[in-house]
Amino acid sequence: MDRLTNAELTELLRTQDAHCVTMLMPTHRSGKDNEQDSIRFRNLLDRAEKELAERGLRSVAARKLLEPARGRAADWPFWAHQADGLAVFLTPERIQYFRTLQPFREILIIGERFYIVPLLPLVAENMRFYILAISPRKVRLLKANRDTAIEVDVPELPENLDEFTRVIVAEKQLQFHTEASTIQNPGRRAAEFFGHSGSDAETEQKIRLLEYSQAIDKRLQRVLAEEKAPMVLAGDRALLPIYRQANNYANVLGQNLTGNPDAQKPAELRDRAWPLIEPLFLETRNRVLETYGQAAGNGRGSHRLEEVLPAAQDGRVGSLLVGWDTQQWGRYDPENRTAELHDGPSPQGEELVNRAVVMTLQTGGEVFPMLQAEMPEPDPVAAVYRF
Repeated sequence: MDRLTNAELTELLRTQDAHCVTMLMPTHRSGKDNEQDSIRFRNLLDRAEKELAERGLRSVAARKLLEPARGRAADWPFWAHQADGLAVFLTPERIQYFRTLQPFREILIIGERFYIVPLLPLVAENMRFYILAISPRKVRLLKANRDTAIEVDVPELPENLDEFTRVIVAEKQLQFHTEASTIQNPGRRAAEFFGHSGSDAETEQKIRLLEYSQAIDKRLQRVLAEEKAPMVLAGDRALLPIYRQANNYANVLGQNLTGNPDAQKPAELRDRAWPLIEPLFLETRNRVLETYGQAAGNGRGSHRLEEVLPAAQDGRVGSLLVGWDTQQWGRYDPENRTAELHDGPSPQGEELVNRAVVMTLQTGGEVFPMLQAEMPEPDPVAAVYRF
C-alpha cells in the first residue's frame, strides 16, 4: 500500500483504459467500524461488477478485472492497518491502494480515466503540511491538514539520541580498531575518538545533537525528496536551533512549536501548528481568488465548464480553482470541443470536473482544491487563462 505522492498522482493521470475503476471509501483505525470496512469494500466490488456489465463488459472479464481486489477483501492484516480513507485504482493491468488521512465519502466511478479530484487536497501544497516533532527521546514526522494528522513511516529514522549514540560509538570503535590495525599503532586508545578528552561535556553534547540532527535530516530527505509542503518544527529550545543547522528541507517555517512534544498526540500537535500554517494557506488562496476575479472581468478566465474544458484541452488554463467535494456529470466531445451537462451519473457520461483537472495538470497548469462552499462562483470550477 503506497503513500500518495505527486509522482504517484502523475502516474494515475497518465493511465487511460476503457475500464478504469476508482473506489473511494472511509475506513477506521479500530473498533467495530474497522471490522465492517472489509464488508463495505465487498459491497463496492459487487456494485463495480454490476456497473461493468452495464457498460458492456462480459461477466467473465469483469470478475477477472476485480479478482485482485476481491482477494484484498479477505485480507485481515490489510484491514487492521487502515487510516481514515482508502483509495483503490484498478485496471486490467494493475491495482493500487492508497491509505489516506482524508475520510472519503463512498464513491465508485468507472470510466476511461481514474477519478482523482477527491485526492487533490492530499497532494496540493496549499492544503497540507508536515510537523517534525523532535527531542532527544523521540522523533516523529507527521503529515497533516487542517482536519487530520498521521505519523509517516521514515525508514532507518533514529529512535532517540541514546540509541543513536550507541550506534555511533560502536561505529567509531570499529573504525579505531581497523585504523589501529592498519597502521600498527596498538597504543592509541579508542577513547580519543568519542570520550570527553579535549572538550567539555556541554560542547560534546552539542556535537552529538548535531550528528543526531544530521542523521534525522538525511533520512527525511529520502522521504521528502519531491515535497514542497511547509513544515513546522516542534521541540525544545536547545535542540531546534541545532537541528536547523542540519536541515536541508527548503520549506521549514521560521516559527517553532516549543516545549517537549513527546507526550502530545498527532491531533494535539496539529492543533498547535495550524495557527502558524493557516496564514500561508489564506495568502495563497486569496492571491488565486484575486487573480481569478481580475481574469474573469477581462475575459481571461471563466467558471463555465463548457468554456473551461476546451481551454484546458488547448493548454490555456494556467490556474484552476476546483470544488473538490462536488461533481458535475456530462459528456465532452474533444473533436467538436463541446460539452453537455447532465443531472447525474450514467454509463455514457463522465465526471467533467475530473476531466478539466486532468487536462489542466497534463498541460502544466496548477490546480487549487477548495470546498465548494468557498468557491468564488456557484460552479465547481473557476479558471484563469494563460492567454
